[in-house]
Amino acid sequence: AAMVGVCGLFRVHGKAGETRIVLASTRDVFDGLPQAPSCKLLNPKCMAAIQSLEVEEGNERRELRQTENNSPQHRRIAVVFFLVGCLGVALLAFTLPHGTPASPNSADCNELRNHGSYVSVRIGVGTPAQVFDVVADTGSNQVIIPDCVCAETGGGCFQAEPCFRGTNQSSSFSMVEDAEGKGQSISMTFGSGTIRAVLATDVVSAGNVHAKMDGGILLIVDRRELKIAGAFGGILGLGLPRVKSRMFGDALPEFLGTAGVNRFSICVSDTGGALRMGVPAASGALGSVGSGSHWNLAFEGISIDGASMPLGFCQTSPCGAIPDSGTTLIVGPRDQIVMLFAGICEQWPRCQSAAAAEPQASASELFKKLLQDCETWSSSSSKGLDELPTLKLQLRGEGGVQQIVELPGRYYVYAASGAGQSQFARSLFGDSFTEHPRSARQSTLTCFPAFQPMKVPSDSGGAGWILGLPLFYAYTVTYDLSAQPPSMHFRKAPCGLCGEKLLPSFYQDSWQPRRIEGPMRVSPAVLGNASIWHMSEE
Repeated sequence: AAMVGVCGLFRVHGKAGETRIVLASTRDVFDGLPQAPSCKLLNPKCMAAIQSLEVEEGNERRELRQTENNSPQHRRIAVVFFLVGCLGVALLAFTLPHGTPASPNSADCNELRNHGSYVSVRIGVGTPAQVFDVVADTGSNQVIIPDCVCAETGGGCFQAEPCFRGTNQSSSFSMVEDAEGKGQSISMTFGSGTIRAVLATDVVSAGNVHAKMDGGILLIVDRRELKIAGAFGGILGLGLPRVKSRMFGDALPEFLGTAGVNRFSICVSDTGGALRMGVPAASGALGSVGSGSHWNLAFEGISIDGASMPLGFCQTSPCGAIPDSGTTLIVGPRDQIVMLFAGICEQWPRCQSAAAAEPQASASELFKKLLQDCETWSSSSSKGLDELPTLKLQLRGEGGVQQIVELPGRYYVYAASGAGQSQFARSLFGDSFTEHPRSARQSTLTCFPAFQPMKVPSDSGGAGWILGLPLFYAYTVTYDLSAQPPSMHFRKAPCGLCGEKLLPSFYQDSWQPRRIEGPMRVSPAVLGNASIWHMSEE
């Protein structure tokens, strides 16, 4: 009605006693639309915009220009539609404020903060909302935040760390009680240790998306066994909903399903990132494979740019790959990672020259050794880190849909500096890591391949891999819960802020590797038996 009525932009067709009103120009309507709700009827400038009336009678057609003698009936019709249009625009203006989605599946964007080893999103918990920066984690599916009891009772939480207080602070809060009327307590094991938490009910919001989590919030009360320096923060789980829980039988409520979010996407840049909920469906998506406990794809190996054949793993029996935003690095079996490093060395001219000078050294060790010295050669190289060969990961979804995900050198090399770099390296490579004397290198920066050896269970039956943050730097990853089976899509595009502005990248177009700080993180739910949830004995 607004488009038809504004300014009386109509064409009236008369034929054998009938009159039909047709919109003349949608573009003209929008260009001349007065600001709602203070529309002014019959504004002379607006009325002068009426272009023409076409009258068709029999086989004869004439065009009539707007004149002072224009039919009063036409003006009355225009006024009626104009009034209806103004009323409709005014109602929309008051009922749908700018930036508020009409439903959870309308696009809603949440900016991510990049902390080096993980990215976080801001959520609100409770009424009124208490604000937390938590890990945006597609590898797990629970909402986890620290309870204030943790710091107050010596549970290992930091006094300065934001914590949740439900009793007398949130009108929508309640505890989940066991048979004895006590708070239901559970423990959860991460790659870096165990936490103890109690279950609670409250409202959780991310941007304009809200969910009442009935027994679905885990409040940390003890994290003393968690080997993470500094604040833990918490987790917003974005993993697949679980049909059953190992602990309770029925699955705990999770945020996406409770909020009615069917699709979302994540991308990461050096200065931030974006979590978008309610994005459109993507064509060519890859259906999740396996038991449905994780976002999981068949992983059919890695080809290295310049090599004639893929590397010799995950070929005859596909591996499994979990695209996981809550894991810092790309995680896989040690023997396969060693094979990958050797293959990179064979296709990297600088590494081949080093191999000729040290024929007794293994190719994988030479590769790591050269990366450690990245600051001495990458700044003078015309390609920087991109002189390393591109890796091509071969992914396949349910039904055989395939996609090759490409990672140039800048995406699979990280760096650390200062006193913590050797600890960082040993956390990746253990006793196999040997550091070159700093006096010989004259370097303040140490580079490492963004791969972490670890045994990961797989739904596909083969070896398991986790595709962590390097994937999200290179691609926008879309997850679709409404597809059957749930699907993933990888789009190579710069990561944009929520206002659609492109995020600047300090490293993508330069020689510098991405610097990483803090301990490496691995999503708890992807570690299989190492992260089974147990009832607390207390």
